[in-house]
Amino acid sequence: MLRELGGRIPRSRKELMAIPGIGPKCADIVLSYAWGMDTVAVDTHVETVSKRLGVAPPSAKYEELKYRLERLAPPKFRSRVNDLFVVFGREVCTKSAPKCWMCPIYSLCEWKGKYQRKRKFTRQKR
Repeated sequence: MLRELGGRIPRSRKELMAIPGIGPKCADIVLSYAWGMDTVAVDTHVETVSKRLGVAPPSAKYEELKYRLERLAPPKFRSRVNDLFVVFGREVCTKSAPKCWMCPIYSLCEWKGKYQRKRKFTRQKR
């Protein structure tokens, strides 16, 4: 495949996704990180946080999440959405055991499970 491309990495999503094994997420990551393009890459953390914040319904798939996030984020900040949501999803809004008690944006969260989770946790003393 690299021979067919002349040894170059494509700069378009369509061309990247034509490469066997490259899907939407990988293509968006290459465009964002390798080429510095203003696009949102949606991984599992971005998906979890986005859906809990009500950016998209729980049934939303990759393209709908990407579309909605890109409508919300100004172009110059789109590539940062993945970075921010991944860190937030790993540290606070984890998929299996979210730390709602320490969430700085708890009041913005639309996730139905947050109320149950909040009751299970108590604030830790610092």
